[in-house]
Amino acid sequence: MGAGDPTPNFRKRRLCHMGPFFLFMPFIFFFSITHAYGGEAARDAPIVGGPCEYRNYEGTARIASIKKVAERGDPSEDKFEIRFVFLPKEKIKESFAQVGGREFVLQIHNMSYFGPRFIEENRIQVEVTIDCILKVIIRGTCTPILFEFPSLKLEEK
Repeated sequence: MGAGDPTPNFRKRRLCHMGPFFLFMPFIFFFSITHAYGGEAARDAPIVGGPCEYRNYEGTARIASIKKVAERGDPSEDKFEIRFVFLPKEKIKESFAQVGGREFVLQIHNMSYFGPRFIEENRIQVEVTIDCILKVIIRGTCTPILFEFPSLKLEEK
């Protein structure tokens, strides 16, 4: 061994001091990965588009038409497209939400049409009016207008 070479004892001491570092390295790595991709970091991450706020306009939906449609899925039961016109009780302030006279389609939350049992149970007929709430977005980037029907269960049985 030359003058610049560390002694064997020095190497042993250096490795002993680095031992705890190598023992804790996997834990440090695991903690940094789980913190970055899960745990509190994931829960506190902002929602894309942010939370949305809506202004409610009460009114009624007048059933404009009911017609049988061909829909993929169970061919044993007929499906029906139900169209309605929203009639607000107050003036709608937002220009993009002016629905005056336009027809909209009433559908199940999964965007399919209703069967005859729904129509019978809810007494849906042309010209019948149903309580309805027009929800108009005022903050966020969600769907601009939504319709809510408090008296109807919009899930098909």
